[in-house]
Amino acid sequence: MDNQDGPLGPSPAAAVRLATESWRGPEEFLDSTVARMSEVAQRFARRVAARNTILEVTVEDCDSFVHAATRDGDDPSLATLHFRRTTLRAMFRSLRHLGINVADPTLDLALPPKSVRTTRPLTDEEVNLVRICALSRGRGATRAAVALALAEATATTREIPLVTAGDVDLCAATVQLPGGARVEPRTAQLTRWGVGVLDRHLGNCDPGQHLVPVRGDVERLPAQAGTCNLIGALLDSAGLRTEPDVRPGSVRAWAGSAIHRRSGRIEHAASALGLRSLDAAAELIGFDWKGNR
Repeated sequence: MDNQDGPLGPSPAAAVRLATESWRGPEEFLDSTVARMSEVAQRFARRVAARNTILEVTVEDCDSFVHAATRDGDDPSLATLHFRRTTLRAMFRSLRHLGINVADPTLDLALPPKSVRTTRPLTDEEVNLVRICALSRGRGATRAAVALALAEATATTREIPLVTAGDVDLCAATVQLPGGARVEPRTAQLTRWGVGVLDRHLGNCDPGQHLVPVRGDVERLPAQAGTCNLIGALLDSAGLRTEPDVRPGSVRAWAGSAIHRRSGRIEHAASALGLRSLDAAAELIGFDWKGNR
């Protein structure tokens, strides 16, 4: 009976199945993390199998799972704690997106910050979570999702309100970023998720239309502040704004970190980020490049 729906909602096993199946769409999630997150979610379902429905799961259930010993009997690392919590948050958020009126007990589950830095890159799992939040915000979903798509392409909060529909080439999966005082103009690569978001959005745009209209003059600071607020609201929806090292720039930092992981070269990350300084690029993505030369 574990896989059946109860009178008030699906069982934990059925809920996890629904959530993880929604993660296997053509663009929503990063392929590298779907299997890992699905496995963790399934372990959680087995742990709370005594609950009749997913609606009965408590913050204590989540806390016990997040802090459970590893398979080797060791205490979980800080990274593991955050990964488990992020997976549960993605599951609860996905269920709400699917129309199941379930609360998220993990919003009351506090963990130590992952770093002592001012701004750290998001993890792949956190990016997945923020994407879910961007697509489940009702009427404001399009603007929020487009801002996130551009940030995933390395755009700064200063650049995002300057990008127009004519700057996007969906066939090449690229966007022309205008640069600024501290970053160079460049052709940036969109993520697969970003291409999907912009493809849905561009049909209603003229070439000269700004993709993310915000209050204020797009050539001045108020527009940048508006973009920060827009991405910050997504991070807040994902439960990440309570962490002192997560800020709107964490999305761009994730993009640079992902490029560095793929290429193994800090020079490639710096170029993609539009940064002249390798030190600045390394600082943004949290990489000790001098110690790894």
